[in-house]
Amino acid sequence: MQRQREAERQWAAPPPAPPPAPQQAAAPVAGTDRVTQLAQLNAQGVVSEEELDAEKTRLLNS
Repeated sequence: MQRQREAERQWAAPPPAPPPAPQQAAAPVAGTDRVTQLAQLNAQGVVSEEELDAEKTRLLNS
């Protein structure tokens, strides 16, 4: 009887979910690469001059 109860308890509760796999962080983009990307986006009209200047200032001050 004890074995049956123990077996029922084991089947009643689902096993815990495995922990999520660690995600690898994306490699940080070097400041000059980031400015180059933004400059290209600025040339395409995607990023404004103000946004480009703000990001350059932020990168220089970090």
